[in-house]
Amino acid sequence: MKLRFTPLFLISWALGVAVPFNAAAQNGQVRIVYFSEPRCGYCERLKTLEIPEWQMRYGEQLRILEVDISTSRGWDLFQSTIEFHALPRAGVPMMILDNHVLLGLTEILNRLDGMIAHYLTLDGTEWPPIPGLEELLAELDEGVGTNIDSSNWANIKASFTE
Repeated sequence: MKLRFTPLFLISWALGVAVPFNAAAQNGQVRIVYFSEPRCGYCERLKTLEIPEWQMRYGEQLRILEVDISTSRGWDLFQSTIEFHALPRAGVPMMILDNHVLLGLTEILNRLDGMIAHYLTLDGTEWPPIPGLEELLAELDEGVGTNIDSSNWANIKASFTE
């Protein structure tokens, strides 16, 4: 079965959710990895208020992969990101766009929208360089462990099991 994605599109990978997609870069898209945790109030604000607004504004030009660090795979990718970028401190919410790490709600709200707009003028970005991310994207592209459920965020989504 082939999936058709809606313009408002969030890829969410957690105990949670993921959507299979083509991991290869497409022109004119900005790709962001967003680390979150279910008990994080700031993460919830981003998920329910800010991300839907950015999705409305940028449509298919914005791709966000949400990684829940409360899962073992999510924690491993989070640790890999911290080591790769040699971060002196880390936490959630955290977003990675290209080689830029945005840490905390304030920095994300102050910088991300402008960065998205800037990178769209440069024809978008690849997924950020994070060890282990390419393998995850390949799994999602193949639809490994997914079940269709279109009840959340008015987007097509699927659950991804560890």
